[in-house]
Amino acid sequence: LKDTPESVQSLLSLGHLTWDNPLQSFNYFYQAVVAAKDLPELQMEAQVNLIRLALRFPRPVPQLTQFYQGLQENLKTVPLSRSRVFARLNTTETILQFPEWDKVFSLTPQDLQTLLQESLADSRTLHDRCLESYTLGMWGNFYERTEHWSEAQHYTEQALGLTAQVNDSVGLYQWQWQLGRVLAASQQQAAAEKSYGQAIETLRGLRTDLANLSS
Repeated sequence: LKDTPESVQSLLSLGHLTWDNPLQSFNYFYQAVVAAKDLPELQMEAQVNLIRLALRFPRPVPQLTQFYQGLQENLKTVPLSRSRVFARLNTTETILQFPEWDKVFSLTPQDLQTLLQESLADSRTLHDRCLESYTLGMWGNFYERTEHWSEAQHYTEQALGLTAQVNDSVGLYQWQWQLGRVLAASQQQAAAEKSYGQAIETLRGLRTDLANLSS
């Protein structure tokens, strides 16, 4: 395939379609990275997916580091856009799921905080409150995974406030659930149960909405 936007998009689509076959999906996304050497936004998408896929298809540490460093270079090149924010958020969320992520990617907590700070700045420049809420929620997730419960609660509650304003039910249940986990971990049992109950109610509403959709 020539390195045209259309051919790279085809490789990306094939990577997503074969997601349940990690080896095949990896090969498509890797081909997309190579083919998109002059298309930084498409290459960025492929790199994000290669890092995500590594949770199910383990790769050598040097290769993961290479993917991350290449992604960082593209993030400096790609213009301000929602896709750039999503790339940072998806990457942060994925990295935090790796055991010993700091060693695997040679990163410090400050490196991830920088990703989140950049996401928050971009979201506010774009005046996108939905993206801003997801960024704040991911801040909460970062502090939850690093067991800083007070900060995790603060950012998750901020995300919840924004999510309620933009009427995003999917985000709402995610942050209600996250807040429940954080409150439980910090021994605030009654408040945790309330937050879990709110998450269940939000999910019930989502299920009803889906059931009412036409085929």
